[in-house]
Amino acid sequence: MQTARSSMSPFAWRQGASSPLRLRLHRTPYHRAPDSCRLGRQWHRSTLLPLSLVDPGGGAIPRTLVVVQRVYPPLVWCSLSNGTSLMQTLRAHRATQNAATAHTEKAQAEVAARITAQERERCRTLLAETPAQELGPVQRAYARLQADAGASQDSGEALSPAQRAALDRLVAERQAQMQAQCEAELGQAETGPEASEVMVTKAVPVQTLLLGEVRHRHRRSGTSGAPTQALCTIWRPGEEMGGVREGSIFSALGLEPRPRRGAANPEARAGLEVQTGRGTRWSLVAHDRTALPPSLEAAAAPRRAWSLACVPRGDAGEVDTAGFCLCVGPVVALGHAAQASQWAFFVDASCPAQSGDHTHPPPWLLAVRLEGAAQGMDWLDPGTHAGAVLELRDVVVGAVDADSRVQQVVADKHSSISPRVPKPDGSACDIQAFVQANLDLIAGLQCRAACLLGEG
Repeated sequence: MQTARSSMSPFAWRQGASSPLRLRLHRTPYHRAPDSCRLGRQWHRSTLLPLSLVDPGGGAIPRTLVVVQRVYPPLVWCSLSNGTSLMQTLRAHRATQNAATAHTEKAQAEVAARITAQERERCRTLLAETPAQELGPVQRAYARLQADAGASQDSGEALSPAQRAALDRLVAERQAQMQAQCEAELGQAETGPEASEVMVTKAVPVQTLLLGEVRHRHRRSGTSGAPTQALCTIWRPGEEMGGVREGSIFSALGLEPRPRRGAANPEARAGLEVQTGRGTRWSLVAHDRTALPPSLEAAAAPRRAWSLACVPRGDAGEVDTAGFCLCVGPVVALGHAAQASQWAFFVDASCPAQSGDHTHPPPWLLAVRLEGAAQGMDWLDPGTHAGAVLELRDVVVGAVDADSRVQQVVADKHSSISPRVPKPDGSACDIQAFVQANLDLIAGLQCRAACLLGEG
């Protein structure tokens, strides 16, 4: 809103002022209220703002109702000692912490050994170059103790009780001095470039959700093509979000839109990104869509089970699938922003058994491209995951290579790839049974996948 100062303006308080007065209203909190809403100050934020009406640059969202469509694996935001930060999965964070602990323990052992060796050499030099009459009995006993690498204090001349007490004090003082020297050298080593790669100065738990809008049935949504989903980053999730389940309905106050960093990416999970702030409040409204009042409706997004038999349909979006891992490629650095990628090839039970006449086209393969921060992803291990049945959740369907008969899917930090849980009755799953019944076909597909990776 903008108005010029004049005698008719309610904002004019100074006579003769010629500069215009502007009242800026953020677009997101400024929205149409129901016709029955009372005018004046609103003591409660009762009006719901659907996600499709949110302007990414229009300020915080006063109040909205959302349905939790996806609960992604928890993450950890880490600040490193070199001034950079990255988002890690829990397993990657534990690996970073273990590497930091091993690095610190190794550095402590090396520094302690070097300082101890320096003290031992100093004592040997003192005994060899200093006349005996210039050394007191306490200093001589301490030097012999260090030179002999911890030999008994009874070795050498006898000491009186007072001299033994003085020797004990001297040993304690020298140990404290060497400990202080060790800590000082370790502090200098932690600021070096080698330690900055593994030292985490701050770690913040993060929960990521895919939210869908909940709106009044009688109210229209946003403009055509407006996003009805939002990728929500919850910093330091509280107890109210600890047991969040997919399908739950929440009331959210004070969510903050965040700038789109991958708006041009066709594989983006949602057209809108929001995050929690200090004023964000969550409250559970219903456990599922069926518990909502008739005046409200929630966008449904059930999980989709997907297989290679779905390739001709041209599906898109997030899917869940499972397959037999034929081979796993190496992790390759992308050369920008410490990003890396990895390829892995899968086949599932929808693959038809091939006859020996080679008249049928080769079966489709599933190529999974893992991409993310080099230190933030759960990369696949060729020795562990190759030859296993893995379950892939929340992967995004990508491009199709019809010539090579390869369907690509993308896995990022929001995806999960884990060994498939065996059936409760102990029987083999359909993929395992398919692999055991077609060992020759699997061997040929492994060679084909290795050639696609450039290993054959």
